Amino acid sequence: MQPIGVWKRAVAVLIDSILLGVVGYVIAAVTGSTTATGFDLAGGPFFLLVAIGLAYYVVMEATRGATLGKIAMKLKVVKEADGAAIDWQASIVRNALRLIDGLFLYLVGAIVVWVSKKRQRLGDMAAGTIVVSARLALLLACALFVTAAAPDATAASPHYTDLVLSDSADGAAKSVFNPQTPKLFLRGKLADVPNGSKLKGDWIAEKTKVAPPNYRIDGTELKVGPLINTVRFSMTKPTAGWPEGDYRVDLFIDGKAATQVKFKVVK
Repeated sequence: MQPIGVWKRAVAVLIDSILLGVVGYVIAAVTGSTTATGFDLAGGPFFLLVAIGLAYYVVMEATRGATLGKIAMKLKVVKEADGAAIDWQASIVRNALRLIDGLFLYLVGAIVVWVSKKRQRLGDMAAGTIVVSARLALLLACALFVTAAAPDATAASPHYTDLVLSDSADGAAKSVFNPQTPKLFLRGKLADVPNGSKLKGDWIAEKTKVAPPNYRIDGTELKVGPLINTVRFSMTKPTAGWPEGDYRVDLFIDGKAATQVKFKVVK
C-alpha cells in the first residue's frame, strides 16, 4: 500500500473546509454572527460548528472511508495493518486528534505527514490508519473479501480428512500391498458432514490382468449418525488373492464424488 502525501490531502481538506464554511455561515446567519466580510462565531455557535465538523469527519470516514473532499480527490482512509475499511473507533480516534493536527491551518498535520515514513499525521498514528488511493483501497477490499470467503467456502463443503489405508484396522498408512493381504482397511475423519448424510466407498480395480479397466469390485454404504466424525471401510481378500495391479477407493458423500485413495498390489 502506497500512502498518499500532503498535497492531495491538502486539497481534500480545502474542499471539506469550504463545505463546513457554508455550514458555519448558516449558523452565523441564524445566530446573528455574520459580518461584512463573512462571519465571526464565538461561544456556543463556535462549538456547535466544531461539533458538526467533527461529526462530519467521523461519520463519513467510518461509513464511507472518506469525506466529500477525499472522495473528490479519490482518496480513502484504511487500516494500516491490512488495508481494510476503518471502524467507528478508528474514525473517532483519528478525527479527535484533528484538533491538534489542524492547528495553524493544518501546519502541524502537514509537518508530521512530511516527516512520517508512512505519511501519517498524529491522528493516523494513534488510530493505526493511512490514506491511500481509493482505487487501491477497492482492490485491497476485494482481495480481503476473497481471502476471507475462500476458507469459509471450503469449511462449509462436506469432505473426508486424514484418510489412512492399511492392512490392519489401526495400522500405519500403506500404499503397496502383497497379493495375499487378508484384508484392507480405510479409515478417516469427516468434516462438515451433517447428521443423516450417506457415505459410500467403492473398491475399484483400475488396471489388472484379470479384470476390465476400472472394474468395481465391491462397495459399502454407511449413514452418518449423531456425533459421528469418523468413518471406516474395509475389503476382504478375494479367494484367489489380490491380482497384481493398480487399485483405488472412490469415496462419496450423499452421492457426490468426494475423493479417491489409490494403492498398488505387487508381489
